[in-house]
Amino acid sequence: RDRALADGLADPAFCRRLLAAIAARESLFGTAGVVEPFPQPALEGIAAPDGALEPRHLRGDHQNPIVLFGDRLVLKLLARPDEGLSPEIEELAAIAPLAPAIVPRYLASVEYRAGRRPPRPIAVIQGYVPHQSDAWVWALEELQRFHERTLSRRDLAPPPRRPFTDALLDP
Repeated sequence: RDRALADGLADPAFCRRLLAAIAARESLFGTAGVVEPFPQPALEGIAAPDGALEPRHLRGDHQNPIVLFGDRLVLKLLARPDEGLSPEIEELAAIAPLAPAIVPRYLASVEYRAGRRPPRPIAVIQGYVPHQSDAWVWALEELQRFHERTLSRRDLAPPPRRPFTDALLDP
């Protein structure tokens, strides 16, 4: 008998069903354990039950598989889940309410429980934050813009040169 293993994240219908199950706090039972979602109240208003958020599986240099739902949600599966708390999920849950302008919203987490063993966090849903690059590229681009603005201001005279020892002693 032939068998095949398929990546469910490549199937938009599977991704929509998974999001709906998480938003409805629907546990998924298997032969060895259960997948339990823990949605935050804010997810209910964002996860459209009509499937309006089209899923798109991101491919690339990501350690964790990622699915975008429109321009509103990010589902990140944890590639190597450990038993116990996930530092990434705990940090996001703690920091997101304190810095909503710079941290994505924490919307849900998903755990796998097998018997009496500690749960394994396997996924997190967070708000989508549009971006074009990573922080390093952004910092370099920002420095370039600052340099260009500085060079374009011809009205600024350079600071007067002072002897090195005067500069050290000057408060």
